[in-house]
Amino acid sequence: MTEPASTSPRAANGAGPTRLSTLSGETWFRTREGRRYGWELGLIIVVKLALLMLLWFVFIEPWPRPAVPPAAAVQQLYLPVLPAVSHD
Repeated sequence: MTEPASTSPRAANGAGPTRLSTLSGETWFRTREGRRYGWELGLIIVVKLALLMLLWFVFIEPWPRPAVPPAAAVQQLYLPVLPAVSHD
């Protein structure tokens, strides 16, 4: 086979970037580097989820909440504001 006419001199001598051909059926994620990248990405996600769960159970969940009936909470939120007293 002959080389295509549009090939640059850099690509012809092998100095250009190398790429896997998509025609070969092998994607980047199926290469060694791609599998390593996938494992690292998965490990980062698992570690972040574990840290979020740890933060939840250590700092957020132990805070007690007062048992307030829903009507009291609504009344507390919607009480009219008292007018400000001016101290002239």
